[in-house]
Amino acid sequence: MAGSPHRRIVVILAVAGLVLLLGIGIAFHYLSQTNLDRYACADAGVLVAVYMRSHDGAWPRGWDDLKGVYRSFQDEWERRRAFEDMMDRVQIDFTIDGEALRKDPPDRKSLASAIKPRRRIDFCHGSQMAEGILLHYLEHPETFMETTQPAMTKPAGAP
Repeated sequence: MAGSPHRRIVVILAVAGLVLLLGIGIAFHYLSQTNLDRYACADAGVLVAVYMRSHDGAWPRGWDDLKGVYRSFQDEWERRRAFEDMMDRVQIDFTIDGEALRKDPPDRKSLASAIKPRRRIDFCHGSQMAEGILLHYLEHPETFMETTQPAMTKPAGAP
């Protein structure tokens, strides 16, 4: 005997409710991770721009170049993100020619693949945040640190 129709409806509704809750949980987790990727991309954009500013416009050659810049921000950023987490979340094209960027500031399209989330679709536009930061530096290198959000760019110990 298969059971009463009322019982089948209750079981079907319970299973559907569980599937719905599971789907909402997965979506929330995915969106929160995507948002973390977005901020990691923005922070990486700041690190690259600060590196370029302190190295006569040279583009970093690898994560080791950025680690020194990160250390100057470590007290400020330690609460937000570990450097290793940023490396895990962000992909940077370390083959870009920084000197060419300074001579002919690019538009957002040419920087589209410079800094982007490593594993996820960029729903939260982290790569666009990084591009905006880099464009701001390229267009206004002399005032970059003064006009960028202080919490993101003020080195530890700076007044």
